[in-house]
Amino acid sequence: MDTTALEKHIDHLLTAIETCIANKFTLPALILMYSAIDTMAWLNRDEEHEDVTRSDFILWVETFLLPDSGLSCTAIDLYAAR
Repeated sequence: MDTTALEKHIDHLLTAIETCIANKFTLPALILMYSAIDTMAWLNRDEEHEDVTRSDFILWVETFLLPDSGLSCTAIDLYAAR
């Protein structure tokens, strides 16, 4: 998949999350958000891992999501909640 197609799919996923939030579809928004985090962690994982692992998820959250987010949870909190 080329970068443009990947960016398009990510943009659609983020738009779906925003649409769910705007329409107060809380559970579907959460499902999509955790799925998005898993997807981003999978894309960022070591190539030797076939699947995303707990460590991949936590590393992605600590690196890309939590810094300057204002969220009062940890990467482990988010992993446990999923």
